[in-house]
Amino acid sequence: MKTNTFGDSKKYKALNCITELVNKLEDRRKAKISTLISKFNIVCNKIKTVEDDFLLNYLIKSFKKDYVEKLDNLTKLNKYDVTLITHLANFFNAKLNNIKK
Repeated sequence: MKTNTFGDSKKYKALNCITELVNKLEDRRKAKISTLISKFNIVCNKIKTVEDDFLLNYLIKSFKKDYVEKLDNLTKLNKYDVTLITHLANFFNAKLNNIKK
């Protein structure tokens, strides 16, 4: 996986660490994380189109909760590295918080 595959590594510092950690994983796990981040980015791009502030805030809160649950499941079921999960959570939070601006 290349450094800026899922976003700007200068804007989202966690992406460098995520890329490093994902590259150490076996192919099946690497694909699972790549799919998760790709789907997350698609959702973020759709949320950006919402113009109503109330709805936008509701969607951001809902997706934060949803992705926290997904990360918890990855940790429990697949025994991913806690450092990777922490960096993913930081990236997800930063990207969702950036939508509000």
